Amino acid sequence: MVRPLAAVALAAAVLFGGTAHAQESATYSLNGHTIELRTEGPGTMGTVFVSVDGRVVEQFEGPSFVSIGSARRFALPDEEVLVIAGHGGSICPEINWLLSVTAGGGAMVHRLPGCLPPDISVGPQGGLVFVFPPGNDGVQREMRYRDGQVAEVERVTGASQVVEAQRLLARLGYDPGPADGVMGTRTREAMAAYERDFGRSPVFGLTGWTHYLTTLREDVARAGR
Repeated sequence: MVRPLAAVALAAAVLFGGTAHAQESATYSLNGHTIELRTEGPGTMGTVFVSVDGRVVEQFEGPSFVSIGSARRFALPDEEVLVIAGHGGSICPEINWLLSVTAGGGAMVHRLPGCLPPDISVGPQGGLVFVFPPGNDGVQREMRYRDGQVAEVERVTGASQVVEAQRLLARLGYDPGPADGVMGTRTREAMAAYERDFGRSPVFGLTGWTHYLTTLREDVARAGR
């Protein structure tokens, strides 16, 4: 773990129009350069600024940190990488950023997907591999970083849950395709039709698979299928 050389938090320190503005900054030493990560804005939404040796190289609008946590350092050929974890509040418990700096001071910043901490490993051909826990939609996301390039892939997990949903949807007269545990186009269309016809919430979001399947089982039972 790499701790910030300096961190300053002024949470809800500035009031503007009755809205609390959160400000926080953390400074790191990376590949011989001084890196500052600074967030400011109303609540958990605002702007994230990234500076290298006092020069702002990136800024992002959107979810910002409530507080900046620790960082993990990885030494790769020609560059050093920090994966910085921030706490985004109840909506997004953990916001992760990848920050890469070359010896020449070139920087690359990428907001990692999701709101959960990833497992990180060095790939067999170099670079880093990030594997994120499955979300409420049953999809596991993987991100690969190498030579300044980011590629994201999705892998369907929770196959047993998808299989059960496919079988239950078929009993209600929908066509999700074969019960193979794959969230393909036909399965997604069948789920959307079921949600529309029965006034149900999608699995994607706070409801999650457990509640979705419970409701789906109840609807099948009520339909006598």
